Amino acid sequence: MQLSEKDPADSQESDLVKKKSDWSCSLIVASLVGAFGSSFLYGYNLSVVNAPAPYIKAFYNESWERRHGHPTDPDTLTLLWSVTVSIFAIGGLVGTLIVKLIGRVLGRKYTLLVNNGFAISAALLMACSLQAGTFEMLIVGRFIMGVDGGIALSALPMYLSEISPKEIRGSLGQVTAIFICVGVFTGQVLGLPELLGKESTWPYLFGVIAVPAVVQLVSLPFLPESPRYLLLEKHDQVAAEQAFRTFLGKEDVSRELEEVLAERRVQRNVRLVSVLELLMSPFVRWQVGTVVITMACYQLCGLNAIWFYTNSIFGKAGIPPEKIPYITLSTGGIEILAAVFSGLVIERLGRRPLLIGGFGLMTLFFGILTATLTLQTLPARADGPGQGRAALSLPSLPLALHSECLWPPLGRVPVPHALAHTERSPGTPFLSFSSPLTPAQPSKDHAPWVPYLSIVCILAIIASFCSGPGGIPFILTGEFFQQSQRPAAFIVAGTVNWLSNFAVGLLFPFIQKSLDTYCFLVFAAICLTGAVYFYFVLPETKNRTYAEISQAFAKRNKAFPPEEKIDLAVTDDKMIGKPEPDSSTLDSYVKNGVV
Repeated sequence: MQLSEKDPADSQESDLVKKKSDWSCSLIVASLVGAFGSSFLYGYNLSVVNAPAPYIKAFYNESWERRHGHPTDPDTLTLLWSVTVSIFAIGGLVGTLIVKLIGRVLGRKYTLLVNNGFAISAALLMACSLQAGTFEMLIVGRFIMGVDGGIALSALPMYLSEISPKEIRGSLGQVTAIFICVGVFTGQVLGLPELLGKESTWPYLFGVIAVPAVVQLVSLPFLPESPRYLLLEKHDQVAAEQAFRTFLGKEDVSRELEEVLAERRVQRNVRLVSVLELLMSPFVRWQVGTVVITMACYQLCGLNAIWFYTNSIFGKAGIPPEKIPYITLSTGGIEILAAVFSGLVIERLGRRPLLIGGFGLMTLFFGILTATLTLQTLPARADGPGQGRAALSLPSLPLALHSECLWPPLGRVPVPHALAHTERSPGTPFLSFSSPLTPAQPSKDHAPWVPYLSIVCILAIIASFCSGPGGIPFILTGEFFQQSQRPAAFIVAGTVNWLSNFAVGLLFPFIQKSLDTYCFLVFAAICLTGAVYFYFVLPETKNRTYAEISQAFAKRNKAFPPEEKIDLAVTDDKMIGKPEPDSSTLDSYVKNGVV
């Protein structure tokens, strides 16, 4: 038999054609519609609350005075505002904990559809709160939007992971992060005074939330359910086969169907595992640990500190205060570009380089930023607290923990910064911001380019985060686990995500007060620790099936699940020419534990 060699150019061209064919119209529509009504709303709600903060506080003050006959004191008002900000994270934790129950009954697609009910009801409550004169409606609406975000950040990555071919699973999963960035940027733009960031129009900022929810509500029903869910949990092979055809855009789906059928044969009697069972299982010990560390680093890597200092650094560079909100929009644009770049290269470079490189670059730029900020503040410390640098006064704990910050980062709820409280007449907007670095002119004792280097570091840190650590954690959570383990895994990941979020909001004021600009060294250490851990532990999951990824962890876990042993045995039989056992033989193996 004559062997023919394949031209490398032809091979690359065929691979390119194959990857293009993987992106069917239904797959693109499902990812865009799903993300627009889910992760977009999460990002939008991170930033939308900041622009109207002075008007919302004035509304709280007026409502209190109308009920009690006197204006509220600053402590009570700040407490109400802190509840408004932090209750979003509490709602997110609640949504994460209930997503498994909803998903088991309704499936991935219908969980997203039902979740729109939370978004629409929250939008109505918050948009009508001013007209009703009831600030509690705004607080309850924020909690409901948190529930919506918690469900969305679990159900959407599961849905996208299960409908996509393994060749483009990373790129499709990155859509979640891209739309979070787009949502944050949209909230920034609509919050400008020229648009909806005025005293008379701020309720419409919250009414806009209903638009993406309605779009998803009328579009998603025309798309199929996850084929893996239909086959493995509903045991509906006909519907699963049709879903595969729709999403993959081809008639022959035998390869994809056989891959899932092989998993079903060895998990025929396997039910969905609980969170406790997942945590106790020796077969996924390192997967769970890696997801926990990934999500913790995602929240604790220091993006909140970056946003805390952004306005003051722009001011030190000589940018007029009234121009700073518009300049800050550039950071939102950097987020989107970096996230899109990650989505374009993730299937070429892999998850490992983007995640390790992202945290590594953040470590580098955090170190440089610490040096530049220290140079900017050294003359002020020599001259005294009143010259060149404003003395930072952190209020008492209830006042400091949750106040507004201008433009929150990707994947974060707003992190508090110190407020300068002054006596105000009823209805007067509160001061929004006091920073460790006042927007004064640069000191003559250091080079005038130092503030500009700080700006470059800020943009580089944001780009490094969004190009890898900003979206890959959600992808890895979907890839590390089998069908029966995936819902519990997303509960674990979401819980760590929201608790870490809360920890940042609780501890950051103390870290900043104690270390000042050296607080970035703490975040640099966290990023470095994450990069080192991922370098030694994280396997590459690019273009691998779920079974192959599980087997990659098996040696480190020092425990092979029965199904993996059977898969390995079957693979060996195929390699030596033995026939594959039928399903009854496999069932007997599973039942008797024979390998």
